[in-house]
Amino acid sequence: MKNRHDNNLSSRLSISDHEYFSENQLNKDTPFLIILEDCDEESMRFSFNQISLGYDHMHNLGPEEYSRFIKRNQHQHTFIEIMYVLSGAVTDHVGSQTFVYHQGECTVMNRNVSHKEDLTGKFSVAFIDLQEDFIKSLISEEETMFKEASPGYRKYIRSQLISMLLSAGDDDSRFKKIYYDCLPAVPQKIVSGKAVPLINNIIKHSKDLKPGSLYMIKSCLQQFLALLCDTGLYSITEMSSDLSKHDFLMKKIHHVMETRHGKITRSELAEQLYYNEDHLNRIIKEQTGMTFSGLRQQILLNEVQQLLKETDWSVSRIADHLGITNRSYFYSVFRKEFGMNPLEYRQNIRS
Repeated sequence: MKNRHDNNLSSRLSISDHEYFSENQLNKDTPFLIILEDCDEESMRFSFNQISLGYDHMHNLGPEEYSRFIKRNQHQHTFIEIMYVLSGAVTDHVGSQTFVYHQGECTVMNRNVSHKEDLTGKFSVAFIDLQEDFIKSLISEEETMFKEASPGYRKYIRSQLISMLLSAGDDDSRFKKIYYDCLPAVPQKIVSGKAVPLINNIIKHSKDLKPGSLYMIKSCLQQFLALLCDTGLYSITEMSSDLSKHDFLMKKIHHVMETRHGKITRSELAEQLYYNEDHLNRIIKEQTGMTFSGLRQQILLNEVQQLLKETDWSVSRIADHLGITNRSYFYSVFRKEFGMNPLEYRQNIRS
């Protein structure tokens, strides 16, 4: 496809050092850009496909470019960047920390967070880069139209992720180094099955511009953001790279374990966070005074407690939802913690 924005984009795109954009590359003429990054380290195949309004450019890294790429420093952007893992696992460096993101997992970063991803292993990832004014106007247009909207829409517009996007570039947010981890609260294939078609539609309408294409792109972007904000599908937590190293890591530990309802092993947690098990055990003990097993049990009981308060689900349904198979042990642990069984607890808090 012929590039309609040669002067705005292609002359300044630099794949080899991963500095995709200069200060002015996302502007009113280029409000967003999607980068599809594919890595197959074993076959030494690395490709980048950049797509925007009427723009479609594919680039494959040669050996020299790959060598420069892996030695590059962390970088920051002047826009919002969403990283969504389409398949495989991506190793990402955020400040002094290293984490692994798997299929269906996502991060949303503001302009102040230093980061870089590794070109290692085998993965496919989509970067959705959004000019701050574009995303703010996109959300504000609907907010103005739907002031008397449904409770579900009000919950979406007031979510922490949307609040961050609306405040991007404001004086209070200009120097905050924050990003959001969005981890699936359901099996990864379910969220990927909803998110990937939306990303594909954005790409389709960006490549083949027709009357109404921009509205379709905006609609898909809104639906994608709403997907991330759906608490039934994703668990979101705000991270700050200004936290101390141990506080930062503990917040990550909590988020991963809460997303999995506490049903995660030490080895799985170590793989997700790219740390060895002994180090994670020490951090948990230092930060909470609990063992890994104790923290896992507390997170599970907190979820049971919340569901007993906020839903009318039966205890059996709650246990199924949280993946609790040993019901007698569960009742024993719950009674030890709260001094009563789950039904008595519900009756007590409601009376």
